[in-house]
Amino acid sequence: MAERLHIFFVLILFLIPLAASAQEVSSESPDENCWSLSLEWLDYRSYSQQNNDFPMKAGYPVIRTQTTVLGLGYHIFGAQARHTIGLDFGFPASLDSDNGGGENHLLRDQMMSYYRMGLDYHLHWQLFRWEKLSMDHGMTSGLLYENRNLHYLSGSKERTEDVNFYLGPALQLQYQLHDQWILEGAFDARFYVPYVNYGTLDAINDEGMLSFTSEYHGFYYQTLFSLAVSRKMLNGSSIQLGVVKNDVVGFAGREPSFRVKEVVHFKLDRLLHFYLRYTL
Repeated sequence: MAERLHIFFVLILFLIPLAASAQEVSSESPDENCWSLSLEWLDYRSYSQQNNDFPMKAGYPVIRTQTTVLGLGYHIFGAQARHTIGLDFGFPASLDSDNGGGENHLLRDQMMSYYRMGLDYHLHWQLFRWEKLSMDHGMTSGLLYENRNLHYLSGSKERTEDVNFYLGPALQLQYQLHDQWILEGAFDARFYVPYVNYGTLDAINDEGMLSFTSEYHGFYYQTLFSLAVSRKMLNGSSIQLGVVKNDVVGFAGREPSFRVKEVVHFKLDRLLHFYLRYTL
């Protein structure tokens, strides 16, 4: 636990200088910094691994759930760049499984949960603007914490917990539909470096005894595609309705590595985010 907290706070300190520099730049900007609140419905699906090589192939059974996520964001408008810092909290949700035919032959209906929390930083510069169309490019970085507890029909249990740091490029496209309406599309490519990621896996057999435990370091690749429509209000606020397609694939071993040596844990996840965001 101490090592996990150490990694978490080191990565927090990594993000603080970025936010501080953003605040310095924003003093030259004609736009005011603002807060945003979001309400999100999340559909989570974690697929079985069909291939030990990378990239892996998704198969059944799939572990799934739906949950609500609350988000808080702070937006900083600089003279040359735009910065967004976001914090998301998901509600703990129960899990079930699907064998491909809509039936659950894997998990019990109780004593299972999935929880996630994320801290995200986006930095964007304007790439070009032409009439009503504009494109920004930049980077994203942040932290993702996940906790999952499984209770199998056999009586055995599995618990995984990890905190992961990611970094990657980002693009955003905007089209002015009307004076008050904006259509937005975005793409993020996130790389999770195993040397700064940490997780634990505990397996308990049907007799309640600890049968396997291990630390792991994950190497994951994540893509996010989003589409949203925004409306500006007369008081300067705005409302945005959007959807995000979120895919994560990768493996984790006892030792941090970019090559598949052993697979202690893996992520082969597909998530859909439907959100409503209000910017103050």
